[in-house]
Amino acid sequence: MIKLKGEKVIVDEIHTVLGLGSRFEGKLFFEGTVRIDGYFSGEIFTKGKLIVGEKGEVKATIEADELEIAGIVEGNIISSGKVFLRSTARVLGDIQTRTLVVEEGASFNGICKMERKLGNFQEDREFIHIS
Repeated sequence: MIKLKGEKVIVDEIHTVLGLGSRFEGKLFFEGTVRIDGYFSGEIFTKGKLIVGEKGEVKATIEADELEIAGIVEGNIISSGKVFLRSTARVLGDIQTRTLVVEEGASFNGICKMERKLGNFQEDREFIHIS
């Protein structure tokens, strides 16, 4: 995604992609930006951004700084920043976040709790960089 900030152009760099047709089950820990266009089941913990593409399907508990959802997510979400539901998003589960943006056409079935400041839920988590 390209964001304009003043005269600067900021491009979100996607570090990892779980592509269309791929399947992953387990725990996923990462920093940076990860995009899921395939199927993921389990738990996701990130100090970065998770993008669930339009064809992506995630059945997981998610803790992330930022989420952008265009596909299907089933499970509870905790975000210390922003959750963005695109028009094609289908979310079944509770959302706890500072900011929630919902495009017309998105589906959200759950409870939303919004707080100005959420605690740093990842203070005790250790992240390992994989090259």
